[in-house]
Amino acid sequence: TFGTVNYNSATGKVIKCDLCGGDPECAKACPTDAITYVDADWTGLDKMRKWAAKTDAGQQAAH
Repeated sequence: TFGTVNYNSATGKVIKCDLCGGDPECAKACPTDAITYVDADWTGLDKMRKWAAKTDAGQQAAH
């Protein structure tokens, strides 16, 4: 997980995830696609948050 510190038993070293410079190897190597990497700017998260805020504001006004 990004930013966490983990012990690598194979090397005996502690490592910290740095997302491999924006191209994480774990996501590429995951055979089941359980680990994925999506650029936060690409997801449209801001648009979803704005829509949710409008929806919430509309519900608040109705009550």
